[in-house]
Amino acid sequence: MAGAMNTLDPMIKRRDLDNGIDIWFYERGITTNGTALGQAIKTLEETTELVEGINKGDDREIRDAIGDVYVSLRGVCNVLDIEFLECVDQAYNEIKDRRGTLGCDGIFRKNVEQQHFDFRDA
Repeated sequence: MAGAMNTLDPMIKRRDLDNGIDIWFYERGITTNGTALGQAIKTLEETTELVEGINKGDDREIRDAIGDVYVSLRGVCNVLDIEFLECVDQAYNEIKDRRGTLGCDGIFRKNVEQQHFDFRDA
C-alpha cells in the first residue's frame, strides 16, 4: 500500500504547486486585472531565458526558465479563464498520432502516407 501512495505523491505535489501558482496570480490581481497579451509577452521573455540557458549550458538557468515558462502559461490561462490541462490535452491530441522521426541533422521528417492525385480533377 505504501508503494501506491508514492506513485500519487508527484500528482499531489503538482496539484498543490498549480493551486499555489493560481493563488499567487489571484492575490496579486493578475487574474482579474492582467491581460492575456501581457502574460504571453512574459512567456516569450521566459522562453528567451530558456534559449539563453540552453545556449550557455547552464543547467540552473534552464530549470528556472522551464518553471517560469510553465508559470507564465498558467498566467495566460488564468487571465482567460481556461483550464491549463485542457490546453495540454488538446495539444497532445493533435500530436499523438503523428508519425516521423528526428534525423541526426536535427530535421523532423513526417511520415506522410503516399497520396495519389487525379490531376484531371484539379
